[in-house]
Amino acid sequence: MSPIILGNLIAVLNGLILIAGGVSKSKDRVLFFQNAESITYALYCIVLGSISGFIINLSLVPRNILASRYLLTLPWKIFLLVASAGTSLIISILKFKSTGQIDWVGLLPIIATVVYTILVEDVEEHQFKLLTVLNVGIWLIHDILIKGYVTAVFDVIFMITSSISAYQIWKENRFY
Repeated sequence: MSPIILGNLIAVLNGLILIAGGVSKSKDRVLFFQNAESITYALYCIVLGSISGFIINLSLVPRNILASRYLLTLPWKIFLLVASAGTSLIISILKFKSTGQIDWVGLLPIIATVVYTILVEDVEEHQFKLLTVLNVGIWLIHDILIKGYVTAVFDVIFMITSSISAYQIWKENRFY
């Protein structure tokens, strides 16, 4: 089976897990689905050749666990960010040294993760929604470049629904 077909089959499973997590109400179930989604997304990335996406997504599992237990302190956040983004950056540099070409696709997960992690603190609800739209927009470019078309469709749907939600939140709150 070709990696593109296998990767997109994994993406279907990933999308179903994402939806299951979205409709779950229990914090523990949401955490379970977030971690399952991170793991399947990591598998999807490695199958389609995105080592950086693989590393970044695996690093989300301990981040989610620490965050759910209110243990995601600034030192942990910095450690996980430096470990995942640093490892991904080293791999991108090694690719550059061996091929002479900048690994733009490998840099996208790093950019998305660093920007999101830095900006996620102390934002209003509608700004948080827009930040997630920006983050998923970067991943959308990544997904298209690695030929993850199924995930790209989920990315677009997520971006549209989150943008509508951000507008509704902003509209409701601007009158207070």
